[in-house]
Amino acid sequence: MKKICPKCHHANDYGNFCEECGTRLLDSDASARTESAPASEGPVYPMYGGHAPGPAGQPSPGQAYLQNAKHVSKLYFSYFADVMKKPFAYAQNTGREQFVNGLITIVIFSLIIPLMIYLGFHGYAEYIGRGAFLTIVLKPFVGYVVFMMLLVTYTFLAVKFSKVNASYQDVAGRFGALLVPFTCSFLLSFVLTLLDAKIFVYFLLIGFIGSLFTVPALVISSYTKENRIGLDTVYGTILTYVLTFLTLYIMGKMLLSSIDYLMNSSLSPFF
Repeated sequence: MKKICPKCHHANDYGNFCEECGTRLLDSDASARTESAPASEGPVYPMYGGHAPGPAGQPSPGQAYLQNAKHVSKLYFSYFADVMKKPFAYAQNTGREQFVNGLITIVIFSLIIPLMIYLGFHGYAEYIGRGAFLTIVLKPFVGYVVFMMLLVTYTFLAVKFSKVNASYQDVAGRFGALLVPFTCSFLLSFVLTLLDAKIFVYFLLIGFIGSLFTVPALVISSYTKENRIGLDTVYGTILTYVLTFLTLYIMGKMLLSSIDYLMNSSLSPFF
């Protein structure tokens, strides 16, 4: 059953967000409740679970922040599930309205590898020192975030050189959507690591290689497949790969700093 966007009235075949404007879609029951609600009830405040709270019942800033965090998490998991159903079909209708969700995906993606390494060696805390979390997790995490944002930038440049009218937020939103399946592969690898299953490395490789080579190519082709002017899709993709390899060469030490730290710490006799 098609979902009608309450803002632009576009008929959507699937998903919880409008393909045209990105507005959150309501199911048929929720739409009916909204339409049938008496006008005298006043504005609704979902953050507080209903109408505006009275002076005495107003939640504290901490409670309001927690409610907001829960709301954002719920929206993101709904977005994640929708993308996983049909990643490329979803991404083709995605733009700047999913920019924030794309950034969240990049952050999750960037955190998993250093966190896996840290949890794998946290039992050796007496050997690796108290500053291990900063060196093994935080520093590589920042490096991965910077690297992924540079990868988005290279993809955006390839799209712009193809004479396509797309903003950075549009490309980042689409990039983040296509990154979801490979983030899921990272999450599976993380779970398998906790279970001490050796096949975790395969899911790790799928996630890493896919994010570097598959996502940029799919984003570029989704914008330029019918384009007849500007830089050709093949050359745009090659340009992105060249810039990616140069960045890996320059940032390699920072991205691998957690492994380098372990190799040079008191754990070196165990390797």
